[in-house]
Amino acid sequence: MNSFKTIARFRRARSRWRSSEIDVLCENLLLEFHELKVRNSRVPISNAITFPIPNDTFEVLIEKIADFDPYANLSEIKPSIDGMTEFFKNKKPKVSIAKELQDPENEYRLRTTLTHEFGHALLHEPEMANASNILDLFPEIGNPQIKCKRESIGGVSKSDWKEYQAGYVCTSLLMPITYFKYFVLNFFKKENAYAPLVMGSPIANRFLNQVSREFNVSKGAVKKRLSQLKYSYFLTDKEVQPSLF
Repeated sequence: MNSFKTIARFRRARSRWRSSEIDVLCENLLLEFHELKVRNSRVPISNAITFPIPNDTFEVLIEKIADFDPYANLSEIKPSIDGMTEFFKNKKPKVSIAKELQDPENEYRLRTTLTHEFGHALLHEPEMANASNILDLFPEIGNPQIKCKRESIGGVSKSDWKEYQAGYVCTSLLMPITYFKYFVLNFFKKENAYAPLVMGSPIANRFLNQVSREFNVSKGAVKKRLSQLKYSYFLTDKEVQPSLF
């Protein structure tokens, strides 16, 4: 596939990104990826994006902008690290994914880690690469790294803006805004239901199960996406910070 125009447009030396910009970026990336896939396919495939988006889509996106190791032994660094993105001077970043995530039981963790680390490599490479210039003066410091524990991938406050932005890329790629809103609102229409749904009720369970199955994400990730899009009132949920796994 050719280079993604969307990536080229967004890869600018800039520190902060609005959530709405990230939503547009991720949806455009997926549309462009699918358009290229349709154009280059030797067999007819649908022009419409189908869900859930397969993991190899996220792997291709990573490989467009970074070196990629999906079987890294990150437990040597720390057992709780699921992903790591390293930045270098005059060189592509490197994204490493803990080899344990290839276990089918860790499917949700794999999907969230792939998309989270892609977010770091995409949005933070210009700034982190510039920071690598310090190596000329202090080579003993080593290359800048972002090591992501599974709890940080699950969501952090906006004060940790790099992790927050990478986390937003994660949910925005897994559940693109237009498709997610359509699916959620269509559920309420079909069920003739009104928000909020009471957690634990049959209809709330159906809602979470259907959205989770449609996008192949955990129920915690669904709640996180609802919160990001100011749809938290759809569920009466008392959890402070739902897990993505």
